[in-house]
Amino acid sequence: MRAVRLLGYHGEAFQRYALHCEVTMQENPDTRLKLISGSLEERRAAAQMLAARPASEYFDALVTALDQDPDEWVRIDVASALGDLGDKRAVAALARAVHSRDLIERWQIEWNAHLELSEGPERQRRFEYLWETLVAEISDIRVAAAQALAKLGDLRALGDLEIAQGDPHDQALRAAAKSAIEAIKRLGEQ
Repeated sequence: MRAVRLLGYHGEAFQRYALHCEVTMQENPDTRLKLISGSLEERRAAAQMLAARPASEYFDALVTALDQDPDEWVRIDVASALGDLGDKRAVAALARAVHSRDLIERWQIEWNAHLELSEGPERQRRFEYLWETLVAEISDIRVAAAQALAKLGDLRALGDLEIAQGDPHDQALRAAAKSAIEAIKRLGEQ
């Protein structure tokens, strides 16, 4: 699914999956409950539906999912939904996601355990997994949150975005933060 989303592919298989997500949510009207406590498939379907059609009545559930969901794609879709919703109350939650301290701390613990492994194939596999987690998953969430902050255009986000722009380990985040800062400043000048 990651390749489909990164490439922006909208072929038949992707369209069937998107339709499945929409039908699943229509058949099960308690989207809020599914977003917070559903299965992975239900949480993703709810997040994707709300990213496509954000609704203010789901604001609290969206913030909870952004803060707590273990799946990166749910968090990415939720960040997008919060940005599209345009509710400035989302600034604090999106700023937390830009920093993603919880994910980075968890990653750091795993990284430290990795360093204790002796050389060999297990250490290499662990390194590759941890690097993919840091570079792809955590970075993707942080970038989506920065982009959502740009959509909100709230000057209160500038401090967090400036910190993110200086992140020494995440080039994609630096670029997204820079773009978000520029967008917010342009909106502030209007």
